[in-house]
Amino acid sequence: MTKQEAKDLQPVLGNSLRYADTYGRGELKDWARVSYGSFERSETGTIYIPNLLSGSDYSGSSVERSNHRVWCEQFKSSQGELWWDLYGGWGTFAIAIDAERATDDMIEVLSRLADYPLISESDLSELEHELENEAWDSYIESDFTRALRKKFCNGESDEENEQNDSRIDALSSDELYELFSQAMETSNTYYEHETGGSVYVDIDRVLEAIPELPKPTGLHTGACHTQDCACWMDK
Repeated sequence: MTKQEAKDLQPVLGNSLRYADTYGRGELKDWARVSYGSFERSETGTIYIPNLLSGSDYSGSSVERSNHRVWCEQFKSSQGELWWDLYGGWGTFAIAIDAERATDDMIEVLSRLADYPLISESDLSELEHELENEAWDSYIESDFTRALRKKFCNGESDEENEQNDSRIDALSSDELYELFSQAMETSNTYYEHETGGSVYVDIDRVLEAIPELPKPTGLHTGACHTQDCACWMDK
């Protein structure tokens, strides 16, 4: 990359840096992954850490996360030689690029980022789907289940509350997810991808599209064949 190209791409590249060997771990060429704190500002530096390839648990969005992983995959053969994968506290991730040695393909990607802040639409879609699935497994399913109980198990009838509680218990994880997804579609509710890669969904709005709990799909077998089992409700 020429000095003029680096100047033209300054909005994408950011400030020039140099490797400072902050932790006394040797030369930059000795590593494929380097601590984010190993660099310092320098007017004559040739290293750049583009913001659109960087983020953490508290910064960046799914766009930056997608750009980072697409870059790592596309240019993996030159990692540790022309660019470095950076890590740091609080989930920090970034890419450090040696501008003087950047290839034409790298310059092309950076130039496209100057016009549009995303490398791959398809990867972003795939990543956001992965993040949504992770969010469901981590906290949305449990939050949704609690919300169902709050809505359907706090009525005036203790008997009805107990029946609804049993019915919710009888729902499998797949059935909960199907109920949740259908209610999201009905209520025009969408996942919101927030800073740091977290995912939010308005569960209260989703619940508005569920006027009643789904009917049991069939009888269980064994000891559950009692009047207390959700399978026997509405019979």
